Amino acid sequence: MKLKALLTGLCFVAIGATLILAGCSPSGEFGAPIIVKEETAIPNILDDPASFDGKTVMVKGQVVTVDDDGLGFQLDNGLGSLLYVKVAGDFKISGGAKYHLATAEGKIAVDKDNGKPRLMASGVEVK
Repeated sequence: MKLKALLTGLCFVAIGATLILAGCSPSGEFGAPIIVKEETAIPNILDDPASFDGKTVMVKGQVVTVDDDGLGFQLDNGLGSLLYVKVAGDFKISGGAKYHLATAEGKIAVDKDNGKPRLMASGVEVK
């Protein structure tokens, strides 16, 4: 009888843990909906940041790093070109998004000190 109660309890724990982990999925849509239909290639932005400064773009890539606070991450275009994406809305990106594909939309801002571009994301979709 004790064995049956123990097994029943373990089943409930396993089911509960599965449901909790499913709810923590890094996938989903965050922030504003992505409206821009045409993708801008990350290398194009990196090669000529000044021409994209202040422009709204949509980029795609694999998430390779996520800031501890969830307010920024790096996208890799698949060929080693990395663009830093800063969350500019009222949302965060889960650390579990690392290695997932993502689409991000927002305005490009060029750092005045080092000339590097970053995407100030108003919306992100993680798959």
